[in-house]
Amino acid sequence: MMFIYLSILSVWDVKKRELPVFLLICGGLAVILYRIMLSIICGPSSEQLKAWIAALLGALPGLLLTVLSYYTDKIGRGDGIVIMIVGACENCTFAAILICMACIFLTVVSVILMLFRKVTRNTRMPYIPFVALAYGLMKIYEGSYIRL
Repeated sequence: MMFIYLSILSVWDVKKRELPVFLLICGGLAVILYRIMLSIICGPSSEQLKAWIAALLGALPGLLLTVLSYYTDKIGRGDGIVIMIVGACENCTFAAILICMACIFLTVVSVILMLFRKVTRNTRMPYIPFVALAYGLMKIYEGSYIRL
């Protein structure tokens, strides 16, 4: 479901160069509802408290990106919010690796486009498609038996 959500946001980000607030709110509410449903189904326990703490810690890398977006115009505010949503579903390590992988993919594509003179150094590129790509690859790697 998260990959589908990221794919929808990716298409929107590429076409409009912005993320709709409605979809960001829906994603945030879906994560909160998911966590509440897990708490109700599994019952109150110390494991559920650990799961809530892990969700809050998972949102920290996205929070850092959101704070950075207010001080620089190189990062979109919606990008940090999306990373917060993904991090709350997964964990802090997953979110940090996701950010790094998305940045690497963005850099590779930017260098290729710069070599063909399609973009310049100051061209703003959408970030969420690379987040979706990194998320998909991480989930494939996570579920596979191939370990590097």
